[in-house]
Amino acid sequence: MMFTIFGSTGYIGSELVKHLCSLNVPVQAIARGDSSWKSRSLGHVIYAVGLTAGFREHPEKSLEAHAGLLSEILCHQRFDSLTYLSSTRLYGLQSERAAKEDDAISIRPSLSGVYDSSKLLGESLCLAQSLPTVRVARLSNVFGVGQPSNVFLPQVLSSLRESGQVEIGEAPDSSKDYISIDDVVKMLVSISQRGQHRIYNVASGHNVTHLEIAHAVEKFIPNSVKFAAQGQTRKLASIDIARIHDEFNVTPKLLLPSIEALLKSDGFANTMRKI
Repeated sequence: MMFTIFGSTGYIGSELVKHLCSLNVPVQAIARGDSSWKSRSLGHVIYAVGLTAGFREHPEKSLEAHAGLLSEILCHQRFDSLTYLSSTRLYGLQSERAAKEDDAISIRPSLSGVYDSSKLLGESLCLAQSLPTVRVARLSNVFGVGQPSNVFLPQVLSSLRESGQVEIGEAPDSSKDYISIDDVVKMLVSISQRGQHRIYNVASGHNVTHLEIAHAVEKFIPNSVKFAAQGQTRKLASIDIARIHDEFNVTPKLLLPSIEALLKSDGFANTMRKI
C-alpha cells in the first residue's frame, strides 16, 4: 500500500504526509512543479492542490489548481484510487435542512463563483471516470495547530497572538461548520482505502457561530474579541455527515472544546500569560 499526495506543501497535504509517515505507510509527496510522478505508479492518490483565500486575487489560478493538474493525473491512470479534495462551501448558505452529498448545487457567476465553479469542474472530471475508486471529499472549514493565517479562524487566532485583541468583521450570529485536521487526515485515508460512495461530506455536522467562538476565547483571554458595527450575517449551510458516520463510525472532534488547545499552541501561551 502506497499513497501519493499532490499539494504536499499545503496545510492539509503536509499533515497527510505526517500522518501516513506516523503509520509507516510509504508516501510520495508531490510539490508544485514536480513532474517526476508521471513515470511512477501512484497507489492511492489524494489531490490536495488548491487555492483557498488567494483565489480572489488570482482567480485565473483557480482553474489550474482545481482542475488542470487533476486532468493530467486522471489521464495517467496509474493509481489504485484518487480522492479529490473539494469544499462544503459549494452548498452555499443555510437552508431548511442539512446539506447532503447528492443535493443539487447552484452557482451564480461572480468572482466568488470562480472558486466554486473550478471546484465543481474538478468534481465533475472525477465523477466522469468509470472507476468507482475515483472519489470526492467535500471538506468544511479545517482547524488545527500550525494552520496558515489566510482564512477566518487562523486570522482570529493570529490577531490574538500578535496583539491580544481581534475585531471580527461579520455579525456575531454568522456560522459555519468546522472539522479538525486530525479527523480530516484519518477520514481521507479511510475514504481512499475503502470508501463505498463517490462523494463524502467531511465535516463535524455542527455549525458554530462567531459569538460562540468569542465566548470560548474570552474564557482564557477576557475582553479580547469585538465585532464590527454593521457586520453582515453569513450563515453557511449545515452539513449532513450521516454517510461518513455510518460507513466509518466517525465521531468528529468539535471546535469549541478545542479552543483552549489552539490558544495554548505555539505562540499563544505567551499571549495568555501577558494578559
